[in-house]
Amino acid sequence: MKKEISRKNAALDFMNALKERRVNFNELKKELGTVCSAKFGRSWEEFEKFLKENSSNFNVVDKMNMIFMQNILAGKKRIWIYSLNEKTIDEICRASNLLVAEKSIFTDSYPLPILHNKHETVKPVLVDVIKEGKDFSLVFCSIRSYKDSVEYEYGELDNEVRMKFGDFDTLKTYKKVYFQAYDIVNIRRSRNRIELLQDYPERSHGDDNDEFPVKIWNSLSFHSKEIANIGKTEPENVFGAINEIYMNKKFGKILELKFRTLDGSIKHERMTKHKEDLREEKFHEGGAQAVDNKIMPYEISVVFEEGMQFNRKVDLSLTSSIKNLSGRRELYCFEITSISQLGQFEIINALEGIL
Repeated sequence: MKKEISRKNAALDFMNALKERRVNFNELKKELGTVCSAKFGRSWEEFEKFLKENSSNFNVVDKMNMIFMQNILAGKKRIWIYSLNEKTIDEICRASNLLVAEKSIFTDSYPLPILHNKHETVKPVLVDVIKEGKDFSLVFCSIRSYKDSVEYEYGELDNEVRMKFGDFDTLKTYKKVYFQAYDIVNIRRSRNRIELLQDYPERSHGDDNDEFPVKIWNSLSFHSKEIANIGKTEPENVFGAINEIYMNKKFGKILELKFRTLDGSIKHERMTKHKEDLREEKFHEGGAQAVDNKIMPYEISVVFEEGMQFNRKVDLSLTSSIKNLSGRRELYCFEITSISQLGQFEIINALEGIL
């Protein structure tokens, strides 16, 4: 059930939260245009002025709430898929019906991020249980951190700093930045699978990615052993989808591709225009034909423009290591960027269909 937002200046708070989540301004305007025909301006600054003048407009606040909810459910996520049999998914759905959100520091402000206390990490906490038909979305909030770095050349620094650190060319500083993340567990009774979604994938690397599923399953173990036990199973290996996507010209437009040829040459190609498909780019097409199209891709980024196969623009990336080409060929997660949960859902269905 959608929570009523009572916080003062909620529309502006939603705007700032969407900016923090790097929502595309033009896509936001398009979504808002479905509820009112007002001119929102051409920038975040002009939009802020509009919101201040319409802070009491219930339609605008309500729509901002809906857009923000869609963004925390979708947005940019790293995703793991767990395929289940009907008996297991039925048991999990029964357990999900009994789940209740925890009282926590996130409770009073949710779905908006908390305003204070972002100075230390907080483990994932179940803050919402959303039921949509036969499916469930479990929302977990946490406070995580990443290191933001800034480099200074020797000539940019004053004498005091130079004397303190001695002889050097570049000084690199690090700052720990705390942020609120919204991680999701989608229980898809309609598709006999569970989707585990990690928020802000660009702020997580290496060991963080390996440990993330464990943290979510551990948090769920306090609520439901049936659901948490899924963490003991292995997610779907999506490595094979990389080549399948490359070979299927109807599966979006390729923006970026990394591959190896049979003679050991390593290539990295990237399109500068979203309207072009790398598969049909003349240089790539000629090179691929020269080796009888016998290439081994290990990383791919695809865009689905609005009106191609889906209702909204969606980006899909599968990123692996070249070492996987001579190893077990394993990849257990991928990334999707979508303004809506429906777009995300459709892409996962399409990806599942080619595995």
